[in-house]
Amino acid sequence: MLPLKTILAATLLLPIADEAPVRKGCAAKKPFNTEIVFNVDLPQPKYNQSMTREQLTNADGQAKILEEWKTEHEDHAWASKDLSVEGVARGGSGVMTRTQMIGRAYDRFGKYYCPYVKKVEINIIYNTQIFIAKERQKGTCEFNATMDHEMRHHEANVGAVKDILTQLKKDLPSMIAFMEKKYIPKHEVQEKFDAIQIGLRDAIEIYGDQIGHEMDKRNKPIDSPEEYERVSNLCPRPQ
Repeated sequence: MLPLKTILAATLLLPIADEAPVRKGCAAKKPFNTEIVFNVDLPQPKYNQSMTREQLTNADGQAKILEEWKTEHEDHAWASKDLSVEGVARGGSGVMTRTQMIGRAYDRFGKYYCPYVKKVEINIIYNTQIFIAKERQKGTCEFNATMDHEMRHHEANVGAVKDILTQLKKDLPSMIAFMEKKYIPKHEVQEKFDAIQIGLRDAIEIYGDQIGHEMDKRNKPIDSPEEYERVSNLCPRPQ
């Protein structure tokens, strides 16, 4: 039989990292794991050739965007060119959230309750409409070059959506656990449910804003002089 001192020493040598985290309060009494469902719809782009080059260039402030681009790249040869818009990729997104809540008694008298998120369903859609100038006939090298450029925008945006959603999926369980952790008087349950739903909605909106920032970051290199030079060299120029 080992002396007591030796047993205690052996116990202290056990790696702390292997110990499971201690669940307290409402977390300790939660009898289920929150069901988290993501429904993501990322359809292929739709195409539109109803507008002329001039209409695309002047539509929805495009002329202003061109001038801002020229100012940003004023040291590059492309900034001195009379630029026109041959194609535009416009993206749109929407998020809809459904939350199911449930309350469970914390004490045996039912005076205090734990508010739990039973299920969160997040429906996300992102779609792109690509406009190509009428002058660029389908099947020509110029049409395909423009489409190649606009598809790069679409793919950058889809990549941004996927990456931020991956982070949201990782963060959401901790966010829910934080909102559930405190027990409350029974008469405050509905008020707490409302607060949790608003909190989740606001948090998800923040990730939506992050998607927008990430899209801007990824699209900037695509609208560079180097990219325009690449696209312009995809097709043989008339002699």
